[in-house]
Amino acid sequence: MRNLKTVVGPFAKPRPPRFWVVVLAAVFALLQLANVTGRDTPDTKNYLSYALSLRGASKHEAAAATIDYACAGRASLARRDQSVNVVHFREPSPAGRVVEECRRDQWGWVSKRLSAGQTAGHTVPFMPPR
Repeated sequence: MRNLKTVVGPFAKPRPPRFWVVVLAAVFALLQLANVTGRDTPDTKNYLSYALSLRGASKHEAAAATIDYACAGRASLARRDQSVNVVHFREPSPAGRVVEECRRDQWGWVSKRLSAGQTAGHTVPFMPPR
């Protein structure tokens, strides 16, 4: 019968449970990175507009910067999705079109709410009150 060390290798030794917890956490973290869906959640937009208004930006300036940030995220996702599409990866990037559509949609929504007087607090109204 062969020695167990020669079968598994001279450096193989049992790993403590905490090693496997760290390995599992690392695998989970890597899988989460692959699941990035964008950066323009309603909460993120509210936090960003709040931070900008605390810095002294007007509602319009805070809205513009927040909308640019959110639309850049959507454009990045559109570009990434297009680049991994085996049929359309050689086509021009959809980022410019996505940014324009996004800005139009976001400004339409925000403008309506601001003109309706929903300007209380430091945030630009990107979502209805909870």
